[in-house]
Amino acid sequence: MQKKNYDLSCTKKIGSVKSGDNTLCQSDITKELIQLNEKDEGNKIERIVDATALFKAIKKQIRLIPNPCFCIRKANENSAFFSLLLGLKPYYVRYKCQRGQKGKHLGLNVLTKIESILIRSFNYWILKESDSKLKDKIDSIRNRISSIIKNYKNSNRLKLFARGSNGILEQHPNLKLDYFKNVDTNEKAYCLGWLFAEAYIRLHSINRSGEPYYRLGVGCLEDDFILLQRFSDSIGLDIINNEPRIEKYITSKGEIHVFRRIRLINNQFCNYLISHGFIVGKKKSKNIRLPHFKHRELLLAFLLGYYDGDGTMGRSRITSGSNKFLADILNSPFLNIRVSNSGSIQYDPVKKKYAVKGDQISLGADLMREMINIYNKSLLRKREFWT
Repeated sequence: MQKKNYDLSCTKKIGSVKSGDNTLCQSDITKELIQLNEKDEGNKIERIVDATALFKAIKKQIRLIPNPCFCIRKANENSAFFSLLLGLKPYYVRYKCQRGQKGKHLGLNVLTKIESILIRSFNYWILKESDSKLKDKIDSIRNRISSIIKNYKNSNRLKLFARGSNGILEQHPNLKLDYFKNVDTNEKAYCLGWLFAEAYIRLHSINRSGEPYYRLGVGCLEDDFILLQRFSDSIGLDIINNEPRIEKYITSKGEIHVFRRIRLINNQFCNYLISHGFIVGKKKSKNIRLPHFKHRELLLAFLLGYYDGDGTMGRSRITSGSNKFLADILNSPFLNIRVSNSGSIQYDPVKKKYAVKGDQISLGADLMREMINIYNKSLLRKREFWT
């Protein structure tokens, strides 16, 4: 039986390119991935399998879920695949990415070329194919590949931002940069309190015009990772494709703890936190003050978030290096806390205010239970004692 093979430029030389641990197609890069054999029934099955393999290979490289903007940012890692699919040297995409700004424009441009080559080649394949069922299968795969690329390009209609500005949107397209512009929900207040206890803002760098770039960092123990997940979900941070760092440290007792941490470099996001009294730098813990809230519920949610960060499990005690922060809590008209004078807490009857010299205060069981009822997504191991 005589066989006819049609040369598809889009599929040449990509057989041996690998993605992760999976070989995309055939082992010999000089062979065509898709063999168009018109009459052999066995080869018809092979053609369908090979076409499906091509579709899976494309889909693997152009991942849409959960972060549609992440794959092109990884263009360097997939450079051989993209380059050979275009019929060029394996290092072509890597070379071009190094010359472009983060490879973003190049990525979309490469995608457009790939789409053009694929659709043209699949159209040619359908034109030469005689089996109607196989034509439908080829057409379906072609449309699916086209749809993937179209959706990907639509999701990447972002501007190219300078480092330290909104470039973070390329890796976190759903990030709510203005999340803390107004702390007007219990969730926002809780997150703010948790950040006051566990996070830091530091100067990341300064550009040529003297403008500072701020970096937010926050982390927690591996056992409390749910807090990091919930915070990330609240602000739209993608920790699936940008997995939090894993750190290990040894306590003074020789215990090894695993710590998970995320970093976020963005001035707009950090400036909103600063506007609520967040302190930049290493002096934050000793200088924070209690933010101003218009409603009592927001203050209670804030304190609950802070308690999950720097509170003692099984007790109503919170800890802070800032005496003024602790005094602000005791003196808040929303809370009406009454404590007896002690070595670390003194009440001034003239000013009608408490002064705190230590680093701990107790909020009381009644206030703790009220805080727990305000927001139901606090840390389970700490809230169980009060429920």
